[in-house]
Amino acid sequence: MIDAKEQSSDNRAAIHDKIRFGKSSTSGDDRVYVEKGLVRRSMEAYDPEGENLQVDTKKLSANVINALKDLEALKTSDFPTTLLNAPVNESGLKFMLENTLNFPVYFNVLRIIPEEGKVEISELGQPTGNYVVLQNQSIVRSQSKGLNPAGKHILIMTHCYFDIDELIENVETLMKEGTQVASDNLLPVYMRLL
Repeated sequence: MIDAKEQSSDNRAAIHDKIRFGKSSTSGDDRVYVEKGLVRRSMEAYDPEGENLQVDTKKLSANVINALKDLEALKTSDFPTTLLNAPVNESGLKFMLENTLNFPVYFNVLRIIPEEGKVEISELGQPTGNYVVLQNQSIVRSQSKGLNPAGKHILIMTHCYFDIDELIENVETLMKEGTQVASDNLLPVYMRLL
């Protein structure tokens, strides 16, 4: 009875067989999602298909670092949801993301200062975890003034949770080392310069 009770309360064993996105690859290592670990029941109810999954941070970091090489392309990159942004006053910024997909999306906003090789959470970002936007919902976020003009704000959106702290560390390390890494084209990640 004790073993059964422990197993029934262990959400880590609840990885679903049906996942809403593909993950096959010819490179041999086709794991683009990893088990996230303990998940609270509230999150399981919020996104039952993705509550135990997390984007592989190393692969996400490779995609981010390669996208940063062409910031102009990030201004008009393809985005599967509605995303609008505009400057506010002289040193502010606002954006609106509307989820037009049929599943939740996870996103956060990074501030990149290329000249300093610095990556950090944007004032428009979520310092812990990610923003989660359900189907047919939208979110508006703004900073009326005081943004560092040297910083570039990049919205990163995926189909499931990603660890923002680990992502920042990995991207900064790749920037400092200047290591060449290949992007994973099968990873559903979308980026836009705000």
